[in-house]
Amino acid sequence: MKDLAPLIQTVLWVGLIGGIVWRYHKQIHALLEAIQKRIESGSGIKAGPFEIAAWLQPQNPEQQKKNVT
Repeated sequence: MKDLAPLIQTVLWVGLIGGIVWRYHKQIHALLEAIQKRIESGSGIKAGPFEIAAWLQPQNPEQQKKNVT
């Protein structure tokens, strides 16, 4: 029983996180889409210590190929 307690605790945590994601999946998806649109438009994002600068732009396919090789 002593060894079973951590397993049950882990299953409960995974279930809680899974339940939250399942319950709020539309809001999470909308938030991720809003962030994606903001990045694509060239705006910056700042949330606390996390920041994506305004100068960040997506690369065109030619630049991506050049950086890979």
